[in-house]
Amino acid sequence: MDGYTREVAHVPRPEGLESPRELRSMTSAELDRVDPAYIQWLNPSDYRVVSQTCGTPACHAEISQTAPSSIMTTFAGHFNKTRYYAGVQADRAAQYGIRSQVDASFTGAAGSVASLAQHSAPPLDERSSVGDYLDHYLENGCPGCHVWNYGPNDRRGDFRSSGCAGCHLVYDNDGLSRSSDPTANRDDPPHPAKHRLTTAIPDSQCEHCHYRGNRIGTMFRGIRESARLGDPPHLGVVDQALHGHAAGFYVEDEDTTNSVDETPPDLHHAAGLGCVDCHMGVDVHGDGQLYSAHDYQVGIECEDCHGTPDAAIRAGADGYFRTTRGDPMRAVQTDDKGRPILLGRLDGQVHRLTQLRDLQARSDNLELIFSHGRTPEGFSHLDSLECYACHTAWTQSCFGCHVTIDGRSTTPSLIDGSPTARSRGSRSWVAMDYFALGIGTDGKITPMAPQEKMFVTAIAPCDPELETCTEGVDSATPGKRVHDRSIRRTVDGKLGFGFGPVVPHTTSSGVQPCDRCHLREDESNWPILNETLGRGSGRFQIPDGEGKLYDLTQVVDDTGQTIVGLAHQGTDVLPLSIVEHMLAPRVGHSGLKLRPASAWVTP
Repeated sequence: MDGYTREVAHVPRPEGLESPRELRSMTSAELDRVDPAYIQWLNPSDYRVVSQTCGTPACHAEISQTAPSSIMTTFAGHFNKTRYYAGVQADRAAQYGIRSQVDASFTGAAGSVASLAQHSAPPLDERSSVGDYLDHYLENGCPGCHVWNYGPNDRRGDFRSSGCAGCHLVYDNDGLSRSSDPTANRDDPPHPAKHRLTTAIPDSQCEHCHYRGNRIGTMFRGIRESARLGDPPHLGVVDQALHGHAAGFYVEDEDTTNSVDETPPDLHHAAGLGCVDCHMGVDVHGDGQLYSAHDYQVGIECEDCHGTPDAAIRAGADGYFRTTRGDPMRAVQTDDKGRPILLGRLDGQVHRLTQLRDLQARSDNLELIFSHGRTPEGFSHLDSLECYACHTAWTQSCFGCHVTIDGRSTTPSLIDGSPTARSRGSRSWVAMDYFALGIGTDGKITPMAPQEKMFVTAIAPCDPELETCTEGVDSATPGKRVHDRSIRRTVDGKLGFGFGPVVPHTTSSGVQPCDRCHLREDESNWPILNETLGRGSGRFQIPDGEGKLYDLTQVVDDTGQTIVGLAHQGTDVLPLSIVEHMLAPRVGHSGLKLRPASAWVTP
């Protein structure tokens, strides 16, 4: 009967820990020092103990072995891009993660590395480079979205747990419990909505992390961030605070007086499908390898559900349809007529999977056949073009990121809790009409996004009796500006203005207008094409601290050579041979035009 006493049934709280709530504010390194038995008692799915719980041979052994190496766990892509752009690492492959990890069976797969070291910001002194300062920014600015710890858990929309429960235990945006347990605390966060694990993970749970970076979590739902100044007068906004932003920051409808949604949700979302209907297996749990970015781990492609111009999808000998990477798509089956269908994991509904080959066979629309099919001469756009290069309805792009790292005060590192120089940031523009193309990691033409178009200011402590101070001269902590809106440079001298592949997750049955990528008869769309091709339109321009002006839409020079960093291995700007093919045909005028930069200015 001793097991029924509170003292025996409860694992004692470690000495020095005032409350179990303290675990939720701990970094990964700090959690490593907590008694594993106590962690297991509070969250059996934490990766520090999962081999004894969820990962036993009778349950999920394989997943528990690969998930701790997943890009969502290592957070490796967060570090290597920023450091590569700043010239503090020459190799585009990831070197750092949230913690040190080794792939004992490293195979050299594309985009993978043999090991990761735990990132640690260097001491700052007179000789510290922009990259050294940014290492501090990397530790206190962003690393809250990985499942080696619990995340911030301090604001609406950001509540979650760690380990397997980080995804499979659902939290409502307010972090309050809706449990039927009469003893449950329903008054204050953070508590899961119900004490129940699920594989039907709602999109809101994914969005607890995926609202930053490429903003795919919010864009999938048809929600964008406010541009503040220049927004139209009749906005439909989210009327509650979310992800650290005040009510009204997120926009659902650009103009409530019309019937058009200028930034609609992804058609899959509108149909009732969710993130978990596409992203399964290796996409989320990894395969045990350490990848430099999610592009190399994610294996689902549009063709996996919709086939190619030449063939419909077919199940393998084992009866499973599979992703490009080979993961079984267990929810994809065939109906009584042999047509592919998908059983929605969230809505439980049957969704017909339109096949490109059949779509052409049923249509006499020559434009549709030419764009999706294969001509008698053997040409098909889809041999070299991602489907979403045309079927992306819109994407949110940010230009002019201003980051200040101030060494006069510190804030705890989100990796190990050590003091790091305090950082703050702002941006100049948010645009919904920027669209550019490049070559993705699989060699196909893909949408590209501006990445970290960053101007860096660094402030060091200053002794007014020995040197000239420029910041807070009359304050108790005067400082001097050691880097003033500086541009980063890669090791090979390219501008540290990133440019990388993106899947906006705003898929539409409609397409981008043809004059986005091809010349009009009257050639009046050169400003648009200059953005699409990365030649620069002059729309978003910012000076550095020395007054030199930079066109943030320009990624190639007049000869087609890349002038900015490309942090993803295998990616590239559009080669001149492809550009020539794009410019050869002439198309009609769609009415497409670029909005002036002043319409998107943010304070």
